[in-house]
Amino acid sequence: MNSECFQGLYTAIGDGLVYTDTVGRILKVNPAFCSIVGFSESEMRGRTILDFTSQSDREEEKQRILACMNSDCRSGEYEKRLIHREGRQIPLKVQFWVDRDEKGVALGMWSVVRNMTSQRAAEEQATRSRLQYLFMTDNAEDVIWAVDQTMMYTYISPSVERLRGFTPDEVIGSSFKESMTDASFRVVSDALARGFAARARGAAEIVDRFEIELRCKDGGTIWVESVAKAMLDESGVWIGIVGSTRDISDRKRMEEKLKESQQFMRALLDAPVEAVGLFSTEGTTLVANMKMAQFLGTSMEAMSGQSVYPFFQPQLQEIIQKAFDDAVESGESIEVESVHSGRIVAATVYPLVEEGVVSSLAVFAKDVTDVRFAEETRKKTQEKYKLIVETANEGILGMDADQRITYANAIFADFIGCDVMEIIGQPLTQYIAIDEHTKNENRLALRKLGERARYDCKFRRKDGVEVWGLVSATPLAAEDGSVLGAFAMVADITDVKQAHQRLITILDGIDADIFVSDLETNEILFMNAHLDARFGPYQDGLTCHALFYNQNVRCQDCPKPRLLDKDGLPSETVVSEKYNPKLNIWSLNHDRTIEWLQGQRVHMHMGADITELKTIAEELQVAIGKTKAASLAKNEFLANMSHEIRTPLNGLLGMLQLLQLSPLDDDQSKSLNTALGSGRNLLQILNDILDISKVESGKLELEEQYFELGDVLDSVVSIFKPTAEKRGVNVSWAIDESLPRQFMADKGRLRQILFNLVGNATKFTEEGAICVEAYPIQSTLDHEAPHIFFRVKDTGIGIPEEKIDNVFDPFTQADGSITRKYQGTGLGLGIVHRLVLLMGGTISVSSEVGKGTVIAFTIKAKLDLRNQKMHVRELVPKERKAAYSILVAEDERVNQLVVQRLLEKNGHSVRCVFSGEEAVEVLQTETFDLFLTDIQMPGLDGVETTRIIRQDLGLTFPIVALTAHAMKGDQERYIGAGMDGYVAKPFELNELRAEIERVMTRVVPKSK
Repeated sequence: MNSECFQGLYTAIGDGLVYTDTVGRILKVNPAFCSIVGFSESEMRGRTILDFTSQSDREEEKQRILACMNSDCRSGEYEKRLIHREGRQIPLKVQFWVDRDEKGVALGMWSVVRNMTSQRAAEEQATRSRLQYLFMTDNAEDVIWAVDQTMMYTYISPSVERLRGFTPDEVIGSSFKESMTDASFRVVSDALARGFAARARGAAEIVDRFEIELRCKDGGTIWVESVAKAMLDESGVWIGIVGSTRDISDRKRMEEKLKESQQFMRALLDAPVEAVGLFSTEGTTLVANMKMAQFLGTSMEAMSGQSVYPFFQPQLQEIIQKAFDDAVESGESIEVESVHSGRIVAATVYPLVEEGVVSSLAVFAKDVTDVRFAEETRKKTQEKYKLIVETANEGILGMDADQRITYANAIFADFIGCDVMEIIGQPLTQYIAIDEHTKNENRLALRKLGERARYDCKFRRKDGVEVWGLVSATPLAAEDGSVLGAFAMVADITDVKQAHQRLITILDGIDADIFVSDLETNEILFMNAHLDARFGPYQDGLTCHALFYNQNVRCQDCPKPRLLDKDGLPSETVVSEKYNPKLNIWSLNHDRTIEWLQGQRVHMHMGADITELKTIAEELQVAIGKTKAASLAKNEFLANMSHEIRTPLNGLLGMLQLLQLSPLDDDQSKSLNTALGSGRNLLQILNDILDISKVESGKLELEEQYFELGDVLDSVVSIFKPTAEKRGVNVSWAIDESLPRQFMADKGRLRQILFNLVGNATKFTEEGAICVEAYPIQSTLDHEAPHIFFRVKDTGIGIPEEKIDNVFDPFTQADGSITRKYQGTGLGLGIVHRLVLLMGGTISVSSEVGKGTVIAFTIKAKLDLRNQKMHVRELVPKERKAAYSILVAEDERVNQLVVQRLLEKNGHSVRCVFSGEEAVEVLQTETFDLFLTDIQMPGLDGVETTRIIRQDLGLTFPIVALTAHAMKGDQERYIGAGMDGYVAKPFELNELRAEIERVMTRVVPKSK
């Protein structure tokens, strides 16, 4: 396998690959192994494989590695646990191969690592599933069984002992035929024959259901219903049967009992003792006697063909429907006892089975109120309901008409801290808190009128502790309407009440408006203290729109319709801002649906007063607007001033440069150089002001390019070196040997920083030396962008300590006397400070008056990692002409004269016009090599003139912008308009000459 194939396999394989040396030190890992352990290759390289091995496996693996390396072992396989980056252990399967040289000496070890987590989880899941299956079959009510192709039992669940009296061991190995009557086996045989016939016709499965009579250990028989499925092997050959069996003896007996004549059924229906009815399995009335109709408060005619459920009170409908469903599902009779119209009614629901299917339901009901409350049957009744009552989750009470407790379950007794027998016969008021007695009397009066009630009540335990209960009370009435007593269920809601009170305390302490209201009626259900202090206490039934906004209807922007989705489920919180004219405040509102007492969904509102924030925001917007307007005005002013100053300055410097081209004596030359220096200083001041403006407005952008650091330092130092050496000051630069030379950053801005700092050092140093040094600083936060540390040292006059903090402020120098002696605007260091920050660095100053100053700064710069021998496309310059014919468009006479004279001095022929219109007119009849144009001219400006030349005249010769517009983006705008070059006024002759050479020299790829 070649190296490329190996590398592809090494990278793409799903298993982890690790190569270690003879002591287990990791040399290489593939991406799959990195994914398994959660570490990168660089983090693992150099560490031993034991560092990632479980502590319990570490010694064993260490010995295994040493044994393999010191023997003639070639390969092997083992399992281990590895520690993931997150600390969890991962099971692995490792296959290793010892790498040996031709002499058999071990060089290292290759290991293929497979993550066994998913396989282990699957094995555990399979084990759990098997155990769960065994548990279900061993504990199921139905009997689960299996027989082989010889019809001998191979398995049967333990429930067979309950059904037939045999243990599983007694059944397994016995004949399936002998376990049932002969008639039943014929039924089974017929079912199997039908199944095999269906299989032959292409049926997917052989499944059948049949009723058979099984033999029991006591000699009797039992009727069962069995579901059986034939088992087939992979080739479709029958190998046995698996099935389940259920006891249906009760249903069979009931079917026999209910097989009576139609006359008997009619006689039964007309019997006056009980209420009798026949109903469909869905609850439709088929027939009912007079007693049943009277019991339900209607007539037999009204019931006929109608659903029986609506004739019951709502709370009983669910109970009756469940009894019907249970009877249909189980096929067995269901007994129901409930309170209807103040009477205790006992009913039995019998399923009527036809051909194995429940076709209808017979119901027998009777009033058992007097029986239940008769003294002679009290104990029997209590025993009958004891299991239900004692296993209930709530306290249950039985009371007589005077509220004396006749029955209580253990839950209620524990609730009030007493024994059950201790409270029987005691008045309920003995266990109700004193402040609840008046409410209790009112409830008792309503109960005597037959009204049910559900309410919170505060009870007092035997130990004096007060607890809360949710009481649901139902009165029990005799046939004459007199109240016999009441049933009550009591749920302990003490924790809920206490939690509710804690919540209320928290909500009252929040400095926000919080209220809860009904989603439908808008009625206020709760209001915290903060809101209560604003609007006063609310009354029951008062709506939120009435209290807060004095409106009779729901607010138009009410959030309630948005709090529930289309399915009626709570949606997301609705956040909004709203103004309340009643209080003259703004609020930030959060509205959502929550679950209130008894599971009721309600609207919760929380609003925070943001009036002050809104005022501040409005003032801030006004201030921002003013700031933007001021910034725009400043930029426009600077652009205009730059243009207006550069235009005459261009004429001044141009004329002076023309004079330089004339024969001059020494005095004239010195005077001319002084004038040029002054003009250039003025231009530098203008550029500094523009740079400060760009930085402060955030419009100065860095332009990264590759550069050699030594070239930058040398280009700066060489400018000031002649001047300094005339004063005896040595200027030098040095780069630390560990610092690379090739970087990528904004070379121009770095040079500007160094130019200002070295320029300042030269200005303020009369003797001694100036040195520029560069050192590396490796960033710990960004490995790809190291910092370069620069230090500019001088032996100049120094800076007073109290002035150091201000040296980076614009227009600031050490003091007035220095400013007067050394001149300058104080802009240089201000620009330096801002440029350093823009380039991701820092700057600091240390100085001692009379001894010198050290300014240190850093910048971020990317290393230039390009191949120094990269192939460069060889270019062949177009043949250059000695002189060009040039058209100049310039509306300012002096600048026009300067350009014309300078170009002519350089041997070019020049034609000048004063506007864009003239330029277009001339170009229609004459041809030129180059067009130099001002931008701001009356009539057609330079940009529009360029558009006409390119689009209307179709000319492609070079066009160069010669303009005083030197703000950010000007050059890019002109190039984008179709121009080829750009020279900012005032310009140096060399700059103009270089730009003309650039645009006129076309480069083309050299022919191969």
